[in-house]
Amino acid sequence: ATIAAAIRRAAAGEPLLSPADTVALLHQAARYQTLTGMTRRALDQLTPRELDVLRELAAGHDNQTISDRLSLSITTVRTHVTQVLRKLGVTSRLQAALLAVRHGVVDLDLT
Repeated sequence: ATIAAAIRRAAAGEPLLSPADTVALLHQAARYQTLTGMTRRALDQLTPRELDVLRELAAGHDNQTISDRLSLSITTVRTHVTQVLRKLGVTSRLQAALLAVRHGVVDLDLT
């Protein structure tokens, strides 16, 4: 019944959202756009090596594996991880990995 009523309202040219709901939705979209822009700028601040480390984090690798795969000392990996987290404004490797995936820094090949 609700769907049918919405279809009738849309067909009659009536809005489906109230003005208050429309304003709330626009505020939410603006907030999301601002956060996305801030995250994009933070990602752009990462050095090429920090991006390599971020990609390895997103792949779920620990510091030792990252060290081996990138031919870096474990201390250097720790430093890069710390810098990535700081620059992205996150507190965990998981949060950094999620940002990387959401913003296309890494592509999760799930096949």
